[in-house]
Amino acid sequence: MISQSEDDKKNQARLQDTVNSLESKIKVFKKQIEQAEEIAAANLSKYRRTQIELDDATKRADEAENRRAKSRAQNRSTVTPQVN
Repeated sequence: MISQSEDDKKNQARLQDTVNSLESKIKVFKKQIEQAEEIAAANLSKYRRTQIELDDATKRADEAENRRAKSRAQNRSTVTPQVN
């Protein structure tokens, strides 16, 4: 009877150690998840900001190209060909 009780106590102590170890690992994993979420949010914010900047730059480039094309067309229409 005594040895069974001692075995039960040892098993309970081992199980408690296992529980404590797993709880500790859970805390570490939760912290890692929080950090990963923060990094993901920061990266998403950077991506969105960069996408907006790219869209703005593309729009400005298109507008500049249109102005250039209009300017060339105006220059062609104002230049009179010389007849020899």
